[in-house]
Amino acid sequence: QVLQGKAMGYNGTGHLLEAISNDRDDTVLGNGEIDAQGNFTLELNAPLSSEFLNETTFCSGINQSIRSASTSTIWIKDGSTIVGLIGQASSRNLVNKTETVGKIGTRMYVEEDKDIVGTGNCEGSAVKYNLNLKKGWNIVIGENSLETGISLYTSPSSADLKWFFFTKGN
Repeated sequence: QVLQGKAMGYNGTGHLLEAISNDRDDTVLGNGEIDAQGNFTLELNAPLSSEFLNETTFCSGINQSIRSASTSTIWIKDGSTIVGLIGQASSRNLVNKTETVGKIGTRMYVEEDKDIVGTGNCEGSAVKYNLNLKKGWNIVIGENSLETGISLYTSPSSADLKWFFFTKGN
């Protein structure tokens, strides 16, 4: 899967991008480039070998698991130095966790087709799952709404979300 977009707030020089595993900071799941205006292209690796996959379990009440890898963090690097990151969300404040209502986009790789549907309990909060995962990379949206609570679902597109740039440590 190829990710393309424009990172809002980026005005640096051209740099390399690395999509980092949510489970292991030392695992790169894709590479790309970003230009001085924030336009980027990143290709996620596929297929992923088993060494990159973890057994993913879900909230209590969802008695299923799947071997997967996921990424929601894309590091911007100058050589080996991390200068910032980009993340995808409905609001910049969701990515830096100063806001809790809205949507965040992530990418999840699975080694087999699997549906995860139901409501689980995560640390006292109900989480609704509607994941129709297909072998390969999937777009997974995490949404927190005052009306409907927390939900995770697959989506054919993340076009309603924006890419945001953050400097390292911000």
